[in-house]
Amino acid sequence: MGKGQPLRFARRRAVSLTELLVAVTISLIFMTSVVAAYIQISRAADISASRVQAHSRARNAIDHLLREVRQVRFDPALGEDQIFVLASSALTRGDRIDNDRDGSIDEEIVNGRDDDGDWTMASDNHAPLLFTGDRGEYVGVPDLGDFQVDEDITFSRDSLRFRIPADAGLGAPAREIRYFVGAFDGFNDVLLREEISAPGTASEVTTLEPVIFDVLSFDVLAWNANDDVDSPATPQAPYWSEEFDSAAIRATVPPIAPIGAPLGTPALEFPAAIYVRVTVNAESLMLADIPSWPLGTEALQTVTLESIASIDAVTSDPRYEMFVREQVKP
Repeated sequence: MGKGQPLRFARRRAVSLTELLVAVTISLIFMTSVVAAYIQISRAADISASRVQAHSRARNAIDHLLREVRQVRFDPALGEDQIFVLASSALTRGDRIDNDRDGSIDEEIVNGRDDDGDWTMASDNHAPLLFTGDRGEYVGVPDLGDFQVDEDITFSRDSLRFRIPADAGLGAPAREIRYFVGAFDGFNDVLLREEISAPGTASEVTTLEPVIFDVLSFDVLAWNANDDVDSPATPQAPYWSEEFDSAAIRATVPPIAPIGAPLGTPALEFPAAIYVRVTVNAESLMLADIPSWPLGTEALQTVTLESIASIDAVTSDPRYEMFVREQVKP
């Protein structure tokens, strides 16, 4: 700047009220979008965490149950009074979601059959294998494991009771074990395990413990290899039963027998396998805090796990090997 020249200052234009309002509005829109995105991400994270926890709880419950079922075998202390009782009890609702997208909800029960009539040949997951076969008697027949079978279910509260004989080698007493859904410590919808140790003796002790909370459905099927089974295959073949009772099998008149066995052959008093399916709540809220449960129509997010365990006491039995296994080979 030359000597003697006056100082000059740049003049700043004032921000108008309109410009200020526009800037504030844009900022609010941006912040609203950020907050909405954060809420969605947080909600998705909560749902994901709930599903992971539900999945873990259901897996532990099934594994625990099936480990014990595998120990079922003939108990010399009981003679003919073996204990294996499966009872079914269906509820009036499921998850209220159209899982198979047929326009209806909760139209099937877990029984291994196509209750709603939407099974097609394309849904068949069974196929004959060279020389051995993969349950060839159910190729072309809707059954458990096929798509469109037991896929849009009504919840159930089954119960399972069985006896594990004493093990003299380990010094373990006989145990009667029951799994069922009930109330525990003020909470409903709990899968419970009841154990009677040394039943019928002076040392008898009963314990009740929770296996998993927030259970929506507990479904059990028994692979029945006796000739009283209701099978979708023709001719008759072993299949899943919703109920099974060793005492009822013994009391049936005329007596029943393993499928394919001659008359007079004693029936198999245990199923050859057990299918277990557990559906648990995967919402961020517990069932007790969901107003629509159990009578409402609101959809519920769930996690379902299923597994099958064979019972060696039956699959290694000569009657099963000679008659049932041979009869069902393709």
